[in-house]
Amino acid sequence: MEATTLLQNAFDKQISSSDSLGVFHADNWKNFSSWGLPAIKHEEWKYARIRNVFNDKMILSDATSINAESIKPHLLKGNLSNNAIVFVNGIYNTTLSSITELSTTIEVKPLAVAAEDEDAAFVKAHLGHSQKYHPDGINALNAAFASSGVYIKIKKGKKVVHPVVVYHITDTTTGFMFSQPRILVNAEAASEVVLLETYIRLGSNESLTNEVFEICAAKDAIVNYIKIQNEGNNANHVGTTHIRQLEKCVTHAVTLTLSG
Repeated sequence: MEATTLLQNAFDKQISSSDSLGVFHADNWKNFSSWGLPAIKHEEWKYARIRNVFNDKMILSDATSINAESIKPHLLKGNLSNNAIVFVNGIYNTTLSSITELSTTIEVKPLAVAAEDEDAAFVKAHLGHSQKYHPDGINALNAAFASSGVYIKIKKGKKVVHPVVVYHITDTTTGFMFSQPRILVNAEAASEVVLLETYIRLGSNESLTNEVFEICAAKDAIVNYIKIQNEGNNANHVGTTHIRQLEKCVTHAVTLTLSG
């Protein structure tokens, strides 16, 4: 079975349980099917042979034995009181996540839920805004599976005291794991937040992460974004982080890549 067949089967399984993101998924799968994986003819990808990473050994299932005890040793030291958002194999895990801030300050929920409730208009208007700048098959492939992502809203005029730490746990103990985290952030007017992502790979098998992180910052919002990549050997990582400044605001982005 080829990698494209694996992806098609996974998409068909997802689309059978339709939700409000169904059209968004379908449009992006159509784009992916048309564009395919980037090749050397694509300027941004000519030195990264991403096609060579995809193969028929990839695992797209979210099945895992990971629990709170198994990830505890990997939590950032001195930050146990932070707001923790946990992804396991690219899928937002509500059980392992915990938000210590008051609900009047920050709101976190599955992206599929936000697309159907009072935040639906915002999701419809801003989900996928990075595609304007990154119109390629990799971005479209992530978007085709976006319902497993998370929506984060920093409420108007509020400051999140503790950093919002996003833990990406990839479990490769059973083989080559392919994960696609998706995050949409709504930093409302005059809000302030520190967003910190960290990636952790469990097991010694190969992994591939294809993430899209979209941040929308309104007037006078302050957003500090930090990304730590420490997945070790045999880890392949594609990350798209895009900040849309809706009005005058302050944003900072830093990426720290560790090896070994």
